[in-house]
Amino acid sequence: MSARKTKTSTSVDDDVCIVCFKNITIRCIMDCEHTICYECSTRLRVLCEKLECPICRQETTIAVFSRDKGSFRSLFMRALYNEDKYKLALEDEAVRRAFAGLLAHNCPVCPQRRGFGTFKQLSDHVLREHQLMYCDLCVGHLKIFTSERKLYNRERLALHRRKGDPDNSSHRGHPLCKYCEKRYVGGQNWFLHLRRDHFYCHLCEADGEQIFYDDYSHLADHFREEHFLCEQGECLEKKFIVFRTNIDLQAHRATAHSDNKSRAQQRQDRVLTLEFSAEQGGRRRRNDRYGDARNDRREQGARAHSPPPPPPPLPPQQAPPMNTSSTQEFPTLGTGAAEGAEISGRGGSLAQRVASAVSSSGNITVERRPPDGATSGAASGGGAKGKKKKKRPAAGEGGAEAGRQNGVSTAESVEVRKATAAVNGLSVAPRPPPGLPPPGLAEPTAGSRHGGFEYQRPENFTARNGRLVLQARELIQSEQGLDAFKTLSKTYLGGGLSGEDYYASCMTLMGNDKFGKVFPELLVLLPDISKQQELLAAHEKLNKNGFQRNKFPACPTCSQVLVFADFAQHTSRHCQDGDFPALS
Repeated sequence: MSARKTKTSTSVDDDVCIVCFKNITIRCIMDCEHTICYECSTRLRVLCEKLECPICRQETTIAVFSRDKGSFRSLFMRALYNEDKYKLALEDEAVRRAFAGLLAHNCPVCPQRRGFGTFKQLSDHVLREHQLMYCDLCVGHLKIFTSERKLYNRERLALHRRKGDPDNSSHRGHPLCKYCEKRYVGGQNWFLHLRRDHFYCHLCEADGEQIFYDDYSHLADHFREEHFLCEQGECLEKKFIVFRTNIDLQAHRATAHSDNKSRAQQRQDRVLTLEFSAEQGGRRRRNDRYGDARNDRREQGARAHSPPPPPPPLPPQQAPPMNTSSTQEFPTLGTGAAEGAEISGRGGSLAQRVASAVSSSGNITVERRPPDGATSGAASGGGAKGKKKKKRPAAGEGGAEAGRQNGVSTAESVEVRKATAAVNGLSVAPRPPPGLPPPGLAEPTAGSRHGGFEYQRPENFTARNGRLVLQARELIQSEQGLDAFKTLSKTYLGGGLSGEDYYASCMTLMGNDKFGKVFPELLVLLPDISKQQELLAAHEKLNKNGFQRNKFPACPTCSQVLVFADFAQHTSRHCQDGDFPALS
């Protein structure tokens, strides 16, 4: 059975050309005993002028065209005609006519298919008699038979040269050189012409940009605008003496053009002009998030070795209320007002309580849990702690006053507290005493310290933070759910939730797939290195789609969690801080 299969496959291979995969009617057997069809052999030997075998790459001395199978020696002895110019032996008259038909120049329009001796005569005939033309670029570069070439009228020829043929998607026209007003057969020939006959910037090419210029004067203008061109002495005649930075140009001038200069000029060439800014000690910009990202990096580098003093507390009238609909207060949430905050409740898991709270009322109150003793004392009204609790204003009086200080009406405060009390498992937060700032968002800080290092903001931090909130709003599609998501994030950042509880709550609120889309950017923009590590461990434990730790690289110096796009820029800051000399 196997022998029969082998024989069948061998016979099929013998009847199919290995070059064009067409059935062989007239075969070409070369002296290396390899076989191809006579069309491929004629194309190689006559049009391309190559005598080597396309299979073994061995140059052949002669080849035989025959309809029968057999060895080269036996078929060569039976050949009746020879084509010495192309080193071919033709078996009989029928094979000779088939070979001549491949090379014939016949008119494809005339009914009698009139033949011509040369292709030039055929081209003149179709233009004069039929008002049709061949593409001169295709004729001069494509090695194909005359019968395979296409004829065009004037409109179709212009479309062919400009965009290509509608029935041939592989040909997209002949590219035009805008400087020479000349077309080329393909993109490779056009590109070689630009590099050989025109000019290009080698500095931009190293950066991945291919921009060509007509002559050197236009290229020199580019050098002056984008780079630093030396136009002194011999460099003006040599041309192409250009540098990336002004420091490199000054170093070149100090070494190559210092012979004919005075000492003052030489000293001036060695002076480097640097632009930098440093902030005075003790000053701290409070609204970093609205500043430019470049200024943020400079300020963080200046404060890297000395911790900044804590910001002064805000007066009650300036304390910002919690605005969960803002796109600029998430996830860069302050830690001052949210420390110790947690979501308390009874019955069911934390994720179930959060989901039920959002579906029932859409309002979640996050408060600081009081100690057990303080709670019992306030409830019973006895003891020293109970008396201190009585000094705190009641919900109807102090709550209204606190609501007015925060810019929130009493009716709104009561409505929020009633909705919160209706949620099973969530307790109502006590109103703060007068004189203390109400709970809300604190001013953003540069980041919590972790092992002596502070969180370093990635590039375009503010814009990325805004895009993160917009993405969360599109995925959640509910203002109530978005408010719950922001409240959970603020609580976790303040220490009121563990990483696993926060991760599980977000999974329940958004779903596994939707939370997986926002998690990478949420993790990277979390302004606390310790919280980043805790949330990453929770993701490794609770993720249902498979955990990939190499997707979130950590800085080897400060352990901040990053993405690969921010890794090089972040680590370079440590190099700059460590290499900068200490000033006495």
